Amino acid sequence: MSEVLSVRLDHSRKEAITYVSKYSKIGKSEAAKELIDKGREEFASELYKSRKISLEKASKIAGLSISEMMDLLAEKKIQANISMEDFKESLKNLAKISK
Repeated sequence: MSEVLSVRLDHSRKEAITYVSKYSKIGKSEAAKELIDKGREEFASELYKSRKISLEKASKIAGLSISEMMDLLAEKKIQANISMEDFKESLKNLAKISK
C-alpha cells in the first residue's frame, strides 16, 4: 500500500534526486525511492556489522530476503555475526526439516 509523504529537502538532496532521475532515466519519485532503498541497505548493513541487530532484523530494515541480505553483506565483505551456538541450532533445525 502506497502512502504520500511530504518531505522538505535542502538543495543538495533535491539535486541528488534530480541527478539519479536523469542518469537512470526514471521519474523523480522513482529516483527518491531508489535512494531510500540504497540508504536502507547501507543502514541495515552498518547496524549488522556493528552487531547491533540480527541478520533477520537487517533483512527487514533493508527490505530484502534473508538470503539477499546475506549476499549484500558478502558483497560488502561483512562477516556473519553468527555464534557457534546459533550455528549448531541451525544445523539441528535443518536436520529436523530434511527428515
